[in-house]
Amino acid sequence: MVTAIMVVKRVLIKRCTQLVQQRTLSHFSRVSPDGEEGYPGNLDYAITYRLSNQGLHIETTATTDQDTLFAYTNHAYFNLSESDSILDHTLMIPTDHYALLDETCLTKPEFQAVENTAFDFRQAKKIGQDINLDDIQLTYGKGYDHHFPIPNEGLRTMAILFRWKARTRNGI
Repeated sequence: MVTAIMVVKRVLIKRCTQLVQQRTLSHFSRVSPDGEEGYPGNLDYAITYRLSNQGLHIETTATTDQDTLFAYTNHAYFNLSESDSILDHTLMIPTDHYALLDETCLTKPEFQAVENTAFDFRQAKKIGQDINLDDIQLTYGKGYDHHFPIPNEGLRTMAILFRWKARTRNGI
């Protein structure tokens, strides 16, 4: 069973021992041995990046032989312009809640409604529109570094990011 958050001192992807590369695919995998970073169980994980006509696909898998803490996340962000900032990009996230952070920027097991907060992206808005509001969650995350649970299961829109001037759109 793989649950919760695995906080590691070293980036797992940099420690992958197996790499398979093809023209449109990169596959990284590794077994983290029992006790590494203080976590129980042998953790066998893999991350695959694949390009297709529909875009970039990121697939992660993980299995372990003991109950342990692990939650892979991808912290990539997309800049659709040549500027140093994404604050003028427009973002839509179809969810009614976001996960709260503690003062160390770790996700708490609590969710807050997005309505009437800086985290309400149900209707598309510029990322920079509310980022400077006086909100402790924006302080803890140094901006938007929060989990937005997307309802339902299966293939669905997780977010849409676009920039009008560049006429560029990225759907996740």
